[in-house]
Amino acid sequence: MNLPKKKVIMIFFIVIAAICLVVLLLMQFSTNHLMKELEDAFYCTDYYIEESTYNQDPEAYSSVQGKNYIPYDPNIPNIYAHFNFTGHFSANESEIKTDLNLWRIFAWHNFSKGTMWIKYSVEVFNANGERLTGSWDVTVRLSIQKTDGEWVVTHIDEAP
Repeated sequence: MNLPKKKVIMIFFIVIAAICLVVLLLMQFSTNHLMKELEDAFYCTDYYIEESTYNQDPEAYSSVQGKNYIPYDPNIPNIYAHFNFTGHFSANESEIKTDLNLWRIFAWHNFSKGTMWIKYSVEVFNANGERLTGSWDVTVRLSIQKTDGEWVVTHIDEAP
């Protein structure tokens, strides 16, 4: 069966567009685990403190009731240290509530490394409903890389 040249070209472009759409969807869905980890970072109640500060007096940080201090290297991207809004208040407040809206705007990668853009709004309230802190409509560019089968963040670029 001979198809007219126009139909062959149209079918070719439809197939190419469908393949591109499938690849773009796979790029988005393959970063779902990282989105869950980012959400966990916002709700984390640990308090991240720079290693240099922690190492000056580790005993002082181990004796604080209600806080779990975790030292980190500020030169190594750490999503828990960066997006942790809750940890600052967990020892001071008996009960806190975090209200988070987190969106993946887009992910672009070659299934090994790439970039993901997210947007978030977050508010932290105490037990009385008073807002303790918050940020709204913040856009963040994350450089990501697959390590041992999992996506990890290698750079965080957030506008001040």
